[in-house]
Amino acid sequence: MEYLELFKINKQYWLEKENIAKENMKFHLKNESHILIEVASQHPLIDGIYPNDEFKARLDKAIEIYNYYLSQGINVSIYVPGSIHKFNEIIDKISLSKAGISYLLEKNIPLSALKGEEINLLYKGEDGVYNAADECYCTSKLFLENNYSNLICVCSTNQIPRKALFYIEFGVVAQFVNIFTEKMFHDNYIEEIFGSFSNVLYFDHSWQDKDSFIFKECRKERKP
Repeated sequence: MEYLELFKINKQYWLEKENIAKENMKFHLKNESHILIEVASQHPLIDGIYPNDEFKARLDKAIEIYNYYLSQGINVSIYVPGSIHKFNEIIDKISLSKAGISYLLEKNIPLSALKGEEINLLYKGEDGVYNAADECYCTSKLFLENNYSNLICVCSTNQIPRKALFYIEFGVVAQFVNIFTEKMFHDNYIEEIFGSFSNVLYFDHSWQDKDSFIFKECRKERKP
């Protein structure tokens, strides 16, 4: 297929998906203000238990956002996605969700405002949450099936275009807040643009099909 033809077909696909997502957001804006924050989790955990610096920076930013909106009298919930991961064959002791929730609890965020493993299980079951697509899928389902009015995603800078597409694919338009740390797990813009982002844009839009190469590859690399 000629590149220009592929470009036109995919642009039309994404425009239609974006229109659906925008309509969904208009509908949810009618709800009483209740913001859902997704904190994109990051492996590996320190000692298999504690968030690493990049993950911690995202959690700290979520706390900042939470406290700001709470001071305005607006309800806020925080979802930390992520199943138990392995990295270089070393398996974390707990899930990314549990690590993030534990950190937030220590920072005095009430349990009633937090969502983690129960959401992973509800929407992904035994397949687990093992990449950005899974995170966005679960968050979108949580958002669309409940009375939230806005969605904010906290993640690293070069994850934003890909996660924005995933959210649109799943029927949501998210707002993004990015963080930066000295050492970033996702720090290669060229690999992101010509690898994962291009894959989502042109070929595998959701990464949710169990026959998808990336669905299987992520679980091969990350699922214990």
